[in-house]
Amino acid sequence: VPTGIHPLKGSRVATPAATRLQMVRAAVGGSTRFVVDAREIERPGPSYTIDTVLELKGEHRGAELFLIVGADILGELQRWHRVEEIARHACFAVMSRAELAVPSALPSGLEMLEVAVTAIAVSSSDIRDRVRMGRPYRYLVPEAVREIIDGNSLYRNPGSVRNDIEK
Repeated sequence: VPTGIHPLKGSRVATPAATRLQMVRAAVGGSTRFVVDAREIERPGPSYTIDTVLELKGEHRGAELFLIVGADILGELQRWHRVEEIARHACFAVMSRAELAVPSALPSGLEMLEVAVTAIAVSSSDIRDRVRMGRPYRYLVPEAVREIIDGNSLYRNPGSVRNDIEK
């Protein structure tokens, strides 16, 4: 569920919502294990997680919902819109790459399931920085996503050097 208008970032996003949706669809490819949901991009106004959670609850009555987030987001949860209500409707599945450092101030009622994942020293910020600096990033994203990044000249500074052999 790519975010449409990020309420905490506003217009400070690196990539237009439609392009992010295109990249998520490309990353998923033809897999039947994933469903790409464009509801937050199609919904007008800021993309609030609570709106999506409530819609999904209504569509999947009786289902247990898990909101998958990275451990790095835990410190930001207090800034989320109606986060206590989100916690009443969904369990936060927190992906951690190392020992989870839980912030002292978490929303009340937050149910958290820690999921250990293999540590990979790469992030979306790192990929954007690599592209901007003309450094290699092939194999850090699916090939179809790399083609979208290159085809749309995403994240590039006008003076950045392209290394087509290694990118």
